Amino acid sequence: MTVAGIIAEYNPFHFGHRYLIQKARQEGADAILCIMSGNFVQRADVAVCDKFSRAAMAVLEGADLVLELPVRYAIASAAEFARGGIKLLRATGIANCLCFGSESGSQALYEMLQGLKKAEASGLIRTQMKTGRSYPTTRQQAMEQTGTVCFPEKPNDILGLEYLLALEKLAPNIRPMIFKRIGDYHSEQTQQGILSATGIRKLLYAEESAEPFVPKNTGRILAEQKTQGRCPADLRQLERTILTFYRTTPPEQYANCIGYTEGLEHRVADASTAVSLDEFYRRIKTKRYTHSAVRRAVLCGLLGLQKTEREPAYLRTLALNDTGRMLLREIKKKGSLPVIPALTPQLLRNQTMSPWVREELIAGEYFAFCLPYPAKRGRELTESTRYFPGKTEPFHHNFENFILF
Repeated sequence: MTVAGIIAEYNPFHFGHRYLIQKARQEGADAILCIMSGNFVQRADVAVCDKFSRAAMAVLEGADLVLELPVRYAIASAAEFARGGIKLLRATGIANCLCFGSESGSQALYEMLQGLKKAEASGLIRTQMKTGRSYPTTRQQAMEQTGTVCFPEKPNDILGLEYLLALEKLAPNIRPMIFKRIGDYHSEQTQQGILSATGIRKLLYAEESAEPFVPKNTGRILAEQKTQGRCPADLRQLERTILTFYRTTPPEQYANCIGYTEGLEHRVADASTAVSLDEFYRRIKTKRYTHSAVRRAVLCGLLGLQKTEREPAYLRTLALNDTGRMLLREIKKKGSLPVIPALTPQLLRNQTMSPWVREELIAGEYFAFCLPYPAKRGRELTESTRYFPGKTEPFHHNFENFILF
């Protein structure tokens, strides 16, 4: 049985995502197992709607099982995002291929991989980093010096390269299944009938309908969530909270959080006199620290995500269908981690799971205040896996009738 893994954000799920699932099935995948970011995403922002809704979109449009990517991986650099996703796929014990898109295609991606390996082996990247430039800049300069002509400049190429590196190191038995991406990641115009997630989110924030640009189930779920005051979530709702946190918190308290190196905490503290997030980020940014890296560090400090080498402690299910239930049975036989359908207070007493659970609970409370109408406390402890019985072909599913287990 071929189980294709997909690591994604589905922020929100759109036609490009459905295309990738369909291509995976055309290439022989019998089941689709997704590792999906929770309520926060890799660009150091909140997802446009909660993780259970986005997981439901995926299952209703072709995925079989959606597991959560822990928040510390979800908002990390491309390398850590990729490693986190691969670790979870490996832990399932059943995923035998990783399906992902690339702007440049597989041949160019493998050329980038060889160029990066040469640059690392020669020590060129380490030498270039001493100049104070950012890692993406020094990586490209080092690769150029090895004679490489293809460079990871676009988001899916950058992430795809990290997937290949992580697969080689962590899960060589999982083979890559690479497809050339349709359209541009950031485009706000439809390309070949597909509008990017960036363009769709812009419509939602402008209170315009996104239904023409997303599958029917996605459109209906987004509409239901909007009616309930749960979409679109917006990090700007936390602007004053973030600025207050950094004005009132001594830098040594977040100096050991993810993203803080070389005394960055002092630069962050000095910039905390800013009166807007944009100004705050702008004051922190340097040649070495890109805007994205700054955003991630600021968010990790707020959430209290400490640097640590601990490995994932569980697999958390978000949504599944009947095929997904069969996959779960196989994971329980062959996987290396326990499977949990929900977070519970009892898990906080488990020494191994507790640190991971606490991080998700904290992230959930911050997300609750990013919604148009703040959610009640403790939603992370009250919501559970969404199960869609039968064959998940497009149909309207009333959210009041979800079967939880």
